[in-house]
Amino acid sequence: MNTTDTSELTTSTGASICADCLSNKLGPRWQANNALGRLGKGLTTTTKVARCDHCLKQTVVHRIG
Repeated sequence: MNTTDTSELTTSTGASICADCLSNKLGPRWQANNALGRLGKGLTTTTKVARCDHCLKQTVVHRIG
């Protein structure tokens, strides 16, 4: 897994993204959850219930910033 892929996916557009869409980019869901944990150590991340900017589902989404 490449952390650059994660930050590129979420910060290039300021997008909110759900774990399912994140795992589609990074691999299995547990890898996506691990990536979020690592990103949270170095960057401010926000988690809330909102619409995912990728799949448009109302769910828990994550955003850097």
